[in-house]
Amino acid sequence: MINPLIVGRTNNGAKGTSLDVAEAIRKAADLYSFDERVTSGLSSAEGLIELVRDPSGDPDEKDYDPGVSDKRLLVKESEYRSVLSRCRREGNTLGTVLRQTFDGDTLRTLTRKHNSLRATNAHIVVVGHITPREFNATLEDSDMSGGSINRLLICLSRRSRLHSRMGNIPTDVLSEMGKLFLKAYQGAWNRGEMKFTEEFWTAWDSIYPELNRDRPDGWTTDATARCVTYVLRLAMLYALFDNDQEIGVEHLRAALALWAYCEHSARWLFSSMRRKWSGRPLVG
Repeated sequence: MINPLIVGRTNNGAKGTSLDVAEAIRKAADLYSFDERVTSGLSSAEGLIELVRDPSGDPDEKDYDPGVSDKRLLVKESEYRSVLSRCRREGNTLGTVLRQTFDGDTLRTLTRKHNSLRATNAHIVVVGHITPREFNATLEDSDMSGGSINRLLICLSRRSRLHSRMGNIPTDVLSEMGKLFLKAYQGAWNRGEMKFTEEFWTAWDSIYPELNRDRPDGWTTDATARCVTYVLRLAMLYALFDNDQEIGVEHLRAALALWAYCEHSARWLFSSMRRKWSGRPLVG
């Protein structure tokens, strides 16, 4: 799972536009059925697990719950500041469950003694939007130490140029992109385990020490601590979009380029923050 946190200013950050482009391509691929697996408004762990729950009860009894057969879920949070705040409320296990979804763990409710919920093999992606000011005002030391932030792919969003005439994607371009997306989607649907080429491993052996090198203590280092996990997941995604059977060195290079941008995004974000903190540097 990859959970992007899109950070951009309100006036020119284009946070919503960035997701709208991806959604337009998906719909151009005629994948409207996925709309049923899109939600927003995270408030509790129970509510999230409910949307991907397993069957429960006796099939012959009235209270039998068949559960949810499609375990895919896209959560769009245009106000991720609210999610961070809810995760810190006493008794709210939303933060714990979000971390478990990233790790691929089985999800369970911890607060309900009766009619407890359980979800296995859920694939939940959370796309959050936040402004730098909101991030600065909301973030706490507990978010960093608990691992909630380093499970997010921090990515700065801004307009590279202004288009007074809206700048919509031309219809023919959108149609072609939709065809490519559909081809990749269909190829990935029944794909089994993704393996790596020997060229991948040769390149990986050379860059792995750099990804794992010791870095100065600080919030930036904490926020990018899962770089190995993210680079591998991004490389797999690039391979799937190319409709390839294996993850190759070209997919690794693409993943490293995107990760470098996200790492620089995190460094800029924390370097721009002005706040009281516990004594640890913001930028490592």
